[in-house]
Amino acid sequence: MSFLTGNQTNRLWVLPVSLLVALATACGGEHTDRRSHGLDGAAILPRKISGADAQGQPSPGTPDAPSDDQASTDQTPTVQQTLVTAGLRNYDQVNATMATLTGIPRTNAAVVTSFNTLATSLPTETDVKAFIGSQQVSIYKLAVSYCDELINDTANAAQRTAVFGSFNFSAPLSSAFNAAGQQAFADIIITKFWGKDLASLPPHDASVKQATDLIAALLQGKDMTSTKLTPAVATAVCTAALASAPVTMF
Repeated sequence: MSFLTGNQTNRLWVLPVSLLVALATACGGEHTDRRSHGLDGAAILPRKISGADAQGQPSPGTPDAPSDDQASTDQTPTVQQTLVTAGLRNYDQVNATMATLTGIPRTNAAVVTSFNTLATSLPTETDVKAFIGSQQVSIYKLAVSYCDELINDTANAAQRTAVFGSFNFSAPLSSAFNAAGQQAFADIIITKFWGKDLASLPPHDASVKQATDLIAALLQGKDMTSTKLTPAVATAVCTAALASAPVTMF
């Protein structure tokens, strides 16, 4: 899947693998119908006891009273529910969060254009149960704008250095993303955008492994001597991490 605008065609050309860590939430419970053992509502009310009943004989035409075991199963069970404790950032919060993480201001011209185009299709509620797939697509497109400005616009060199340190975006793929480079870049992107050792996240090493797997997939079939593809791969990984649940949910 790729979402390209303007001059991004030569930068972020494809993102074949999604790096979205699912924060699973559920809300449910059990429900058991009230059972009357074949009796109607009036029949389960207390009934008069005749002389025959007092001797242990049922009155003609009167149903037997339910046994203790039957009575216990006739009680409405307690419904147990799993409360949803995760929230979803709305359109303005998503925009502010991406700006904070990347260091690219919300007033950046390219970001403003992208946000104004996508605003009506971004989440408007913070209820995670209201989240729909088209909103994830819009979140992804907004993340493309932020990552493209962060990595490919030389005017934002200071912000890029603040996020990625000394990573060499001018190096060919073979050296920029060798085994050590993949590990280093993945660790940076996960630590900067998701945080580290937080209780709400998977183990850090597992998250980094997902990022390195994505990098490896992006490198397949590419010219490893190319220097132009290095920022493109970096932008793709940046976008996947920035558009994922650890950023858009709280």
